[in-house]
Amino acid sequence: MKVRGLLIAALLLAGMAGLVYWSNQAEKAKKNKPNPNAPPKIIDIAKDDIVRLEIDKPGSKAVALRKGDDGNWKLTSPEPLRADQNAVTSLVSSVAKLDSSRLIEKNATNLADYGLTKPQMTVMIGRKKGKALKLLIGDKTPTGANYYAKLTGDPRLFTLDRKSVV
Repeated sequence: MKVRGLLIAALLLAGMAGLVYWSNQAEKAKKNKPNPNAPPKIIDIAKDDIVRLEIDKPGSKAVALRKGDDGNWKLTSPEPLRADQNAVTSLVSSVAKLDSSRLIEKNATNLADYGLTKPQMTVMIGRKKGKALKLLIGDKTPTGANYYAKLTGDPRLFTLDRKSVV
């Protein structure tokens, strides 16, 4: 009789151990998958791939930054000056992994409705390899918390958190 009870307890313990193992494997699989509800990235490139940034706002002089051969950033426009390396590195990191707040349209056609035919700001991102990227930032959304944004060559239209706007 005692052997029978011990055998049942051992089987229950083995079954529970199997359930714990299966549960842990399911959690690991979830961690490796991206969140399907996360807003899409507008730009997702390596920050070391960025070698030039140009920020243009109508009504003011364009600001251009270039990464030198020594790895240091220099201000090239409106006049040549040394750049604050920490500030530029932070800016480059933000631009390299730029998240949207929300996807508005998968295939935006009437950009004038969003202020993107005459954008409030244009950010040109020059890369070591590949084509330069141009980010257009248009009007504020009706709530005023975001701006409309579009990457040229990409048909999608996004909203961008105003804290992300340079």
